[in-house]
Amino acid sequence: GIGQRKIWGGGQLAIPGYSAKEGALPKTFTTDYWREDRTDAFYPRAWDLGGENTGFTMQVQSKYLLNMAYLRIKNLQIGYSFPEAMLSKIRFKGLQVYLTCENPFVFSNMKGGWDPEYNADGSGRAYPVARVYSVGLNVKF
Repeated sequence: GIGQRKIWGGGQLAIPGYSAKEGALPKTFTTDYWREDRTDAFYPRAWDLGGENTGFTMQVQSKYLLNMAYLRIKNLQIGYSFPEAMLSKIRFKGLQVYLTCENPFVFSNMKGGWDPEYNADGSGRAYPVARVYSVGLNVKF
């Protein structure tokens, strides 16, 4: 994981009004924006920024920095070896079962299920981290 990483989010998922003329705004921007009767709102009113990350209502500032700190468990393996006394009855010399999971947990402050490793290469795009489960059986005769 990373203990401290803050970035200025960009694009239509982080900037209200990034491409407002396209008509697609995340629900957060339409329910928590500034109005005269809602001066404690988190976001400014969405204003068409024409595909730019800053403009009339949105400027780079610390309020909108995304906290991208996280801790990810990359691999978890649990196994059980059966006792030899139990196995001798079924003529096995060893029996082990196990479960392995890659990327089972991620702990972060990101809202909406965003992966904190998003934009790791600076391109603005990232593939989702796959969660893989494996079950195994090891038998010795």
